[in-house]
Amino acid sequence: MHRPRFRINNNGLTLIEVLASMVILSIVIISFMTFFSQSMMFSSKVEDRLTAVNLAEKVLAEVRTAKSIELGEYDTSDEGNHYFQINNKYYYIQAEEVPDQTHLNLIPFYVDVSISEDFNEKDTTRLYGYIENN
Repeated sequence: MHRPRFRINNNGLTLIEVLASMVILSIVIISFMTFFSQSMMFSSKVEDRLTAVNLAEKVLAEVRTAKSIELGEYDTSDEGNHYFQINNKYYYIQAEEVPDQTHLNLIPFYVDVSISEDFNEKDTTRLYGYIENN
């Protein structure tokens, strides 16, 4: 009796090989996509924080020059908070004296700049400075 011989053909890819390569490729692509989306979100938060620090330094210098913590030149929201608009975002500003800390004719104060109007701790940048008390 004669047995039929099957020929082994290595010219093409089987369906299983194609599916396995697609699964591996999609796993790699998905991992890179999550990395890039997280880095974009992190970059946006760092940009907001850096802008808040720069704005706080600007307000700090203005308060020192004016020797008053009044922020009259900034716009005021409905809730009474001063704000400044940069990069199509609103940054809310507060400047207050540090109570019971006046020494050597210096009045300590701080400037808060926040992305949120409620000045929660997570989104707020605080810088301290002194005003000369003449």
